[in-house]
Amino acid sequence: MLRPIVSLSFALAIACAPPALAQEAGAASGDTVFRSGSGAARDSIVPGTAERAATRSFTELLTGRVPGLFVRQASGSVGAGARVQLRSPSSLLLPAHPLVVVDGLPVISDPYGLTIDVGGQEVSRIDDLDPEHVVSVEVLHGPAAAARYGPAAANGVILVTTDRAGEREPARFHAFAEAGVRADAARYPANYERRGRFGGGETGGCTLLAEAGGACTPFADSLLSFNPLEAHSPYRTSSRYAAGASVRGGAGRVGYAAALGGERDLGLLPENHEDRLSLAGAVTARPFDALRLDLSAAHLRRDLSLPFEGNSSIGRIRAGLYGAARDDENGGYRPGAPGAPAGYDNAHETGRTRAALRADWAALPWLSVGGRFGVDRADTDERPVVDDGGPAVRTVAAERSLRVADAHATLGGGLGGWHLSATLGAERQWDDAEAVDSTYSGDQVFNVARWEWKRELTGLYLETAARGGRAEVAGALRRDAGDAGPELWAGSLAGRWDAGPTLSAGGLDALWLRAAYGRAARYAGMSPGLDRADAPPEFFACPFEGCTSGDRPEVTEEVEAGLDALLSGGLGVRLTAYRRETEDLLQVVGFPAALGNLGRLRAWGAEGSVRAGGDLSDGVTGEVELLGALARNRVSEQNGAGSLLQTYGEDIPVGAYTARPIVSWRDADGDGVIVPSEVTLGDTLASLGSPLPTRMLAVAGRLEARGATLSARLEHQGGARMFNVARLQRCTAFQSCREANDPRAPLADQAAVAATRPSGPLGSPVSQAGFVEDASFVRLREVALTLAAPERVARAFGARGAELTLAGRNLLTWTPYSGLDPETNGSGVGVAAADFATQPVPRSFTTRIDVRF
Repeated sequence: MLRPIVSLSFALAIACAPPALAQEAGAASGDTVFRSGSGAARDSIVPGTAERAATRSFTELLTGRVPGLFVRQASGSVGAGARVQLRSPSSLLLPAHPLVVVDGLPVISDPYGLTIDVGGQEVSRIDDLDPEHVVSVEVLHGPAAAARYGPAAANGVILVTTDRAGEREPARFHAFAEAGVRADAARYPANYERRGRFGGGETGGCTLLAEAGGACTPFADSLLSFNPLEAHSPYRTSSRYAAGASVRGGAGRVGYAAALGGERDLGLLPENHEDRLSLAGAVTARPFDALRLDLSAAHLRRDLSLPFEGNSSIGRIRAGLYGAARDDENGGYRPGAPGAPAGYDNAHETGRTRAALRADWAALPWLSVGGRFGVDRADTDERPVVDDGGPAVRTVAAERSLRVADAHATLGGGLGGWHLSATLGAERQWDDAEAVDSTYSGDQVFNVARWEWKRELTGLYLETAARGGRAEVAGALRRDAGDAGPELWAGSLAGRWDAGPTLSAGGLDALWLRAAYGRAARYAGMSPGLDRADAPPEFFACPFEGCTSGDRPEVTEEVEAGLDALLSGGLGVRLTAYRRETEDLLQVVGFPAALGNLGRLRAWGAEGSVRAGGDLSDGVTGEVELLGALARNRVSEQNGAGSLLQTYGEDIPVGAYTARPIVSWRDADGDGVIVPSEVTLGDTLASLGSPLPTRMLAVAGRLEARGATLSARLEHQGGARMFNVARLQRCTAFQSCREANDPRAPLADQAAVAATRPSGPLGSPVSQAGFVEDASFVRLREVALTLAAPERVARAFGARGAELTLAGRNLLTWTPYSGLDPETNGSGVGVAAADFATQPVPRSFTTRIDVRF
């Protein structure tokens, strides 16, 4: 069970106050708005013109706008997804991403969509959502707020509202056009080589360690240095074009909305590009006043070609990093690597269709009933991927379909000064996936594999709420049962109290105190990758004492407490502290691998926000926002399984890097070179830090004057470590880094290389700890300037209004990380994090025109 919270630590974060506070503060389009519901923290994003111009994907729209929502881009390639995490992870093997709900219905929300592994270029199904169609986004942080949505809500919920049909209003048209450029902003290290003579008389590269070991003698002034990635850049200045139009209106008892948009996006590498075409429509009808019918549909066609970088160990970026220290016939690149193979075309084509029907009937003043049915279907074709070892190509055709049906009834009324309501409902989900994987060369087929997964789940839920005087209480209880696996229970209880009249003080206009509790349970069959039907029985036979066979559900519980305050002058403050614990943790145990329930995962942290704004002078308004979060986690009773240096170990963060740490180093002989015998390592493995960020801070400001709006957002993510595999390989396998060749290189960098080599006659164990680096960063995420045309000018062209927006994204980065980019990740979107020279996040500039009729 959860242990009590013994301290209330907090970080400052951006947000408005609860709904009443938001009205007083005057939240505008583009704001991040805080909502408390009835005790559990919620945050809303209302994107404006500047936000749409500065972002090219849905995950970019989320980045740096909600405290505790950590978003990190997986790659700088066009079409690459992002890692999305709310607070700390709640599981090791089950999905760690939040559930996405669009217009009240869950949709396919995996953060990755490729069935062929291409590393950091994972394609996200979340990014199938078009930011142009998004009216608002509401973030529910954990089971305390999201228990209503069942097992998949253990990591929180992202509620997306798209443009709905209008009612009894004239037709309103909106059109936009965008054009932008993107350029590489990274700095690349030079390659080094020091020539020398070896004992047998041959000449070659004479590294510092080879010289110290007496294997070679360097020639005088023989240190060479060249940077092929800077001198012969593989990148182009890419371009992006987008345009769209929409209309909404209504007459009588019928309303309508429709939107059409298209986009052409060219990546920095020649074979990287994406074309998108999106259609959306909605119709609302009121056959009579008490009945409302909503029909909506959306279709996306997404044609994406990913670059060669994610599929080959000799891609162009690595070919430059592992290349020569001189401008040779290959331009300093490793031979055979610059450029994609002939006929390369890593196509990823997606057709995705969503449709939903909703009915709401106010049968009586105290009774309303409703029902919803929705379908979300994604069809993907991936072809072909060129294998590094030969001419074979591989294709995968995959289909995923999620159907959801819901029926509910709500009763409400007053009783003794309280307003009470209760909703009883049932929800049915059908989730099907199928893929056909083929490998062939010419007309010869080497392998064809078919994979299928099906899940049916029925949920019964009860939601209650009570509001009276200065108090609000709400609760939810849900039971889910499927065709396989145990029944699952989720529940929440939350309350909020208006403490302003009781604790009123000078400068305090309003104060709410709140608390919430939530619970959610999941099991292995919730994830296609852990479906029992795909594994032999022995895979579920846990060999450890006190460990079950992997068929018990994980149970995640969370408590949170916080306050919302409005101070004089329009200053809004929000603080939240939480503690989360998952028991019967599902993990891979034993050898050979088996699945079992063992141990627990504890997470705790805090989030907060400060926002102020108002009139600065005549006709000039401004506002500033500050948001932040702290997130920590620890695991217990772990088996130590992992990959590379990452481990799921006892009392360390999830996926922490572990190695023998470098305790100290000393240039004992004063020659300016660190050798293995001068490096002291720890006796045992130790945690080197978390691969996930543990803190975030963002500062944003907006200034409006005479039709001009200037906005900017600065974001910090810290506490994360990154295994710099590219640097490790440069320094050891290819011996091309500076610290392996230049005696003037910092001694700390030399020590990292020396620690990887054995010392003494027997050779002590090596350590790669020196290549696990601090991946914290501060990034100037967005700067945008919007100029609104004077009303008389717009009307002269028959328009209600027109705007011109100039926006830039990822303009500057400050980081101690020595690799190409501290945010990107060669391992894609999971907990695994390693830098294999993944393409860095580029700098982009966009010009946008909006016209409204």
